[in-house]
Amino acid sequence: MSGPRLRKLASSDLIKGIDAINPVIGAFIAQGLAVCLDSHSHMNGVELKVKGDFSEAFEVYWDKPNDLVKLGWANLKVASEHGACAVAVLLIRKLTRFTVIETACNGTGIDYWLGYRSNLPFQRKARLEVSGIHKGTTGTVNARVAQKLNQTQQSAGLLPAYVVVVEFSKPESKVIKRK
Repeated sequence: MSGPRLRKLASSDLIKGIDAINPVIGAFIAQGLAVCLDSHSHMNGVELKVKGDFSEAFEVYWDKPNDLVKLGWANLKVASEHGACAVAVLLIRKLTRFTVIETACNGTGIDYWLGYRSNLPFQRKARLEVSGIHKGTTGTVNARVAQKLNQTQQSAGLLPAYVVVVEFSKPESKVIKRK
C-alpha cells in the first residue's frame, strides 16, 4: 500500500511562463533543472524533500534533456544555479502565497522580488535568494543557507526574505524565511 500522493512540481509550468518568469526564461531555467536531475540519473517523479521552515515533499517532473541540451549545460555549476531557480520559483508558489514578480538588481543581496499572486498591479512584499548545489552534504547545504541569509542583509528592511538552497543529488531543498 502506498502513502499519500505528493504534490507536483512540473517544469512545464515554467515553460508556459509564471508571472515575471516569462516563457523564455522559464524554459531556460527548466533546462538547468532537467540537466541537473538527469545527471544524477533521477527519474521523472523523483521525490524532492523540503526541509527548514517547511517540511514537505514533492514529485518533480521535467522534460528529459537531449544531447544538445546537455552540451549547452556542460558546466554543471551553472546548471545547478539556474536549476535551483526553477525549483525555488515553483516551491515558493506552492509553499507561500507569493510569486516572483521581478528579477532583483545586483547589490540587493537577493535574486528576486516576490509579491502576492492575486494582487495586481504587483507590489514587492518579500525577497527571494536562491542557490544550487550539484552534489553536496547536509553540512554543505546548511553552510550555503547561512551564507545566503547573511547576503540578504544587503536589502534588509521591512520585507521578509526567503532563502532556498537546492541540492540535486539527493534531491532536497532547504527553505528558510528570515523576518
